[in-house]
Amino acid sequence: MTQSNKKLNKPKKQHYVSQSFLAAWTNTGRDDGKLLVLDKTTGNTWPSLPKSVAYETHLYTKEADSPTSAADPFGVENQLEKVESAAMPILKETARLKRVPIGDPFHVLAIFLATQFVRVPRNLDNFAAMTQRFLTHAHNVAVSSPKMPKEKRAALISEILELATEVGPGMEIKKNHQLVSMLTLALELVPVLLERNWAVLDATEASADFVCTDAPVILVSAAPPSPHYGVGFGSPGTLVFCPLSPSVALLGTWDRAPPTIRIGAQRVAFWNGKLLGQMHRFVFSRGEFAAQYASGVIHDRQEVISTFQALANKAGGTTSENH
Repeated sequence: MTQSNKKLNKPKKQHYVSQSFLAAWTNTGRDDGKLLVLDKTTGNTWPSLPKSVAYETHLYTKEADSPTSAADPFGVENQLEKVESAAMPILKETARLKRVPIGDPFHVLAIFLATQFVRVPRNLDNFAAMTQRFLTHAHNVAVSSPKMPKEKRAALISEILELATEVGPGMEIKKNHQLVSMLTLALELVPVLLERNWAVLDATEASADFVCTDAPVILVSAAPPSPHYGVGFGSPGTLVFCPLSPSVALLGTWDRAPPTIRIGAQRVAFWNGKLLGQMHRFVFSRGEFAAQYASGVIHDRQEVISTFQALANKAGGTTSENH
C-alpha cells in the first residue's frame, strides 16, 4: 500500500471556511478563542473553537484513479491552503485599515473570494447537480429526437459519452471531476471580480455585528433574474458581499462607490439577512446579532433561533440550546 493510500484510510478534517478566517468571530479574535455556532437544521446553538466547525472529512481529497495511482490525493487541499496563507494577512490588514488593497494584494484578495465561493459544500453540490442535469437532458435529447440528423445525433452522443467517462453511472458526477471543475470555475471568476468596484463596509459605530456563515461569499441581485440565464457574477445590478469580521465587510459593485462606507445597525441586519438566506447549515457569530428577513422584519439572535427551531419541529427534528 502506498503512503498516499495509507493516508486515505485516516480521517482528515478539511475546512471549507478556514480557522484563520473564522478567528475574527471568536471572543479573543484568534483561532484559539471561541465563537457561537447556530445550526439551522435544529436550532441548536453552542460555543466552539474554529477548528471544530466548518469542515468535512476528505471534502477535497481526490479519489485514486487506480490502486497504484501516484497522484497526490491532497493536492487540491494543498492549493486551497496556499490561497488561504497568501490571503489571510491581506484580509486582516483590510479589516484593520478599512481600506481595499490595490495591486498584487488586491489580486490575491480576488482569488480568495472566488475560491471561497466555489469551495463550500452548498456550491459544490449545486455545481454537480447542474452538470448532472445538463448531461442527462443532453443525452435524452440526443437519443430521443427523431428530427435530428443521424450524423449530428451520433456526434452529440459521442461528445456526451466522452464527458460521461468523467462521471459515474446515471450521470452521477465523480469526485475528481467535481474538484477540477471547482478550481476551474474559481479561476474564471477572478477576472470578473477584479472588474468590480470594491468598498469596505464599516460597522464599527453601529453597535451591531456582521455574522459569518458556512457560505460567507454571496452574490446578491437587486433585479429579478433572467428566465433564460439566471444571475451570475457578471450580471448587471448584482453585488458581491463577504464579511471580514463582526464590524467590517467587503462589497463589490458595478457602480462607483467610496472606498469606505459607514453603515448602521439596520444595514448590518440587512446583510446578515442576505447571508442567512444563502447559508447551507451553520451561522457563526461573536455574540448577539440581528437579521432582516425578506419581509423587512428584523429578528434578533434569539428570534432567529426560535425560527430555526420551529422549522426543525415542523420537519420532525429535535431542538436544544446545547450541542
